[in-house]
Amino acid sequence: MEKLFATNPSFNDIPNILEKLNKVGIGDMGEWKSDMEGGYFSTTPYYELENNISASNKISMSALSKNFKYVEKIFIGLHINTPQKENEAVRVFENSLKKILRIIGEKYTNEISSKIKRKENFETSLNKYKVNFQLLQSKISTYEVTITIK
Repeated sequence: MEKLFATNPSFNDIPNILEKLNKVGIGDMGEWKSDMEGGYFSTTPYYELENNISASNKISMSALSKNFKYVEKIFIGLHINTPQKENEAVRVFENSLKKILRIIGEKYTNEISSKIKRKENFETSLNKYKVNFQLLQSKISTYEVTITIK
């Protein structure tokens, strides 16, 4: 049987949660739409953290689900193209994550903060959500956090 509602009622009101996510300050969420592969999403454009667009650090946020009726996950990603400004960019990333967690009624814990600062991949369980952090290394560093409803 298809699940009709998210376990967190605020995630069932898609326009409301997208409006709240707009207040994070890294761009406005787009329209809630099909990803053409059986899921649904809304995303911000890449938010440039510096003026040099070709080499700036970029941050974006998405809301994702396999069901049109509610949000299952919130994703925030940071791409480091300018390593000299990585610390500054990580502060913006952490502040954005704090705001997202506050919006969904969770706290940004010291454990989350210290593991991100140490660049330590982790998954932790909060009251209603799981938080997963990964740091992907290639030519650029990519910080990723996925917040999933339990």
